[in-house]
Amino acid sequence: MKTIALFLLLLAEAFLIGAQEVSYDASWISAQGIELNAHNVIHFRKTLDLSKVPEKFRVKISADNKYRLFVNGNYVCTGPGRSDLEHWYYQTVDLAAYLQPGKNVFAVEVINFGPRRGAGQQSHLTALFVEGETNAESVINTGNNGWKASKNNAFFERIVRWQDRIDITQGLYVANPTDSIVGKNYLWGWQTTDFDDSSWKPAKYLDISAFRYNNASGIFYPQGWLLYERPIKNQIEKKEQLATFYKLPGLITLATIKNHIVPANSKLVILIDNNVMTLGYPELWVNGGNGSHIKATYAETLFHNDRIGKDDRNKIEGNQIIGISDIFMPDGGQNRIFRPNWFRSFRFIQLEISTKDEPLEIIDYYNMKSAYPLEMNAQAETDNPFWDWLMETGWRTASLCAQDFLLSDAYYEQMQYIGDARIHGEAITYLSGNDDLVRQVIMQGNWSRVPEGLTHACYPDGFNLVIPIYSLAWIDIIYDHMMWAGDKDFTTQFHPGIYSVLEWFNSRLQPNGLMGPIDWWAYADWCVDWQSGVPPGGKTGNSALFSLHYAYTLQNAAKIYRFTGEDHLADICDQRAYAVVDAVNKLCFDKEKGIYSDTPEMKFYSMHTNIFAVLAGATKDKEARNILSRILDNKTLSQVGLYFHHYLFEAFNLAGMDEAFFQQLEGWKEMRENHLTTFTEVALTGTRSQRSDCHPWSCSPNIHFFRTVCGIHPVEEGFKKVTISPHPGDLKHIVSKLSHPNGEISLNLRFKDKSVKGEIFIPEKMETVFKWKGRIQLLKAGKNSINM
Repeated sequence: MKTIALFLLLLAEAFLIGAQEVSYDASWISAQGIELNAHNVIHFRKTLDLSKVPEKFRVKISADNKYRLFVNGNYVCTGPGRSDLEHWYYQTVDLAAYLQPGKNVFAVEVINFGPRRGAGQQSHLTALFVEGETNAESVINTGNNGWKASKNNAFFERIVRWQDRIDITQGLYVANPTDSIVGKNYLWGWQTTDFDDSSWKPAKYLDISAFRYNNASGIFYPQGWLLYERPIKNQIEKKEQLATFYKLPGLITLATIKNHIVPANSKLVILIDNNVMTLGYPELWVNGGNGSHIKATYAETLFHNDRIGKDDRNKIEGNQIIGISDIFMPDGGQNRIFRPNWFRSFRFIQLEISTKDEPLEIIDYYNMKSAYPLEMNAQAETDNPFWDWLMETGWRTASLCAQDFLLSDAYYEQMQYIGDARIHGEAITYLSGNDDLVRQVIMQGNWSRVPEGLTHACYPDGFNLVIPIYSLAWIDIIYDHMMWAGDKDFTTQFHPGIYSVLEWFNSRLQPNGLMGPIDWWAYADWCVDWQSGVPPGGKTGNSALFSLHYAYTLQNAAKIYRFTGEDHLADICDQRAYAVVDAVNKLCFDKEKGIYSDTPEMKFYSMHTNIFAVLAGATKDKEARNILSRILDNKTLSQVGLYFHHYLFEAFNLAGMDEAFFQQLEGWKEMRENHLTTFTEVALTGTRSQRSDCHPWSCSPNIHFFRTVCGIHPVEEGFKKVTISPHPGDLKHIVSKLSHPNGEISLNLRFKDKSVKGEIFIPEKMETVFKWKGRIQLLKAGKNSINM
């Protein structure tokens, strides 16, 4: 053993000598005696005496999977945010405001959700890293003497029973496990300055630390973390009161449950209707109740007795709650707080409380709402209340699912799917003016690329899922962001990734010019006619849809390359797009029906293929409008889902059929009639089973309020040139505002018959043209009067 230890020591020294550019000031640490890959909740503490409070005390902090940082008992932040091991996030935090003269306690809770963690969470080992930014803060470094660690044995993971349809009635669940918390084992007050940690053991030295771009990620546990500064802001938490309380059975309304006493040896069931969907960390404060058992079940909606059907979301009587749950077991102490380790999304919560020999007092129960720091800066007011509901509901959907990345949904998967993120990210950008999370999804998509050249379908992820069409969507997101931000340096860095994706598709072209068989999952849309979302020809080849999407993305890539000065690559993309479109026109256009077939056999027809025929320029102008009109009237075609409506709306814009947008909102009107407060994954009517009630891929109407109704379109990258061509439909009045980094575009327009009057405000350095019924008006910076 001594020989092995000496060998490892010499190896470590040699490694350090050979890596002169790396500073190993701080190390990764963990707790002694734990299984490093298991489900763990570990508390770390370090005490530091200060003669005076410094002006700044900046530290870098990270952990695997997740941490919560406290200084002197005060909560500071949560992190580090989900990414991959080669870009493991750390945050830089100034702690000076939390310090005091004399004794200071730095306390960190590190949570590892274990091998059954959510699929969006990558992990190496349960660990903590803290490093002072300068020598003045180096006393805080992990690896130095003074850090202690202890496992909190109160926590046990609860496996969500989705495969047996117990906790989840239908569909996939791949988010984190839930919690069972045994109060008598909890380290109450562990984060406070007066907590006695004398029995805690010193933290375990785990491994060296390394930042990306300067050296290896570990010696003792290889293939570890390469630290990368988190490129987005920290999430925030805000206390929100829960709305309505009912005692069951009998549905008896309670004004509040604050200071509610549950007698000894009794049972109480409380159903909470928050009235709207939300997301966060519900915190339950209690006194007493030793030996009590509390179960909290969270659900987006209530279910029929068949456990599948859903009703009007406001209807409670006759329905039941089904969902994921946490268990809390109080120890009888005072001011005990129970809080889940991961956020819960819900409209409804059901508390089931049973006491033993001691009564339980509910001091308070509220939600600490988790959110990315965004504001609804856009404005959208009309004379039709439907649009008020649509904008409010769309913002709630998009913002709830904007966390440490763009969530696919709030409840079931919580992944960052690239195809979904195109719509979600653009909705967030248009409604808030903030593009942080869009930049991140572009970066993470780039990091996800497999050796063959494609991106993962969702990233970060734990199951290596590839949907090739989502790799095209990644390029489309880069194009969308280029048109919004016009950031040449940011866009240019993705040239290699764009090239590798396009070359993969180019290598799949067949001699007839159409796309060949698609490897991995050839998904396109949850169309009821397609097995597993795969269109005709997806697996076998000759898919007109995949061919046209490739051509469409080639055209977007050509614009990216021209923007960044790579005209020769742009020319290649344009030439390839033209060739693919030509092949589709020759082989897949059904002259008799006047629409495109999904494959050359003329057996299968879908809205999807014809939409992309318009988007890729296979058909234009009057003929494009005719084709779109035909597919809207023909219900025998494979129909688009809510997700694919984004592309339908884009096709309307391109073909000059903007007014048709208003007739394609029935799915959202039905949500309003059924009192949805967020957008669903699929339409409420139809044969597809309903799962998610909070799914931001359905936010396309929010984008197209500005693109179509207001008619605001960037003509040049970064909104340097803009056209405004409103299509109000039946609306008589529009008041809108779009917040862009270059300034706010605001409209106050009234419509009567074929005339428009009002005002438009344009920011500086934005060349803008107003178009109305064939007439054109050049707009200047500042206020412009409109009278046409």
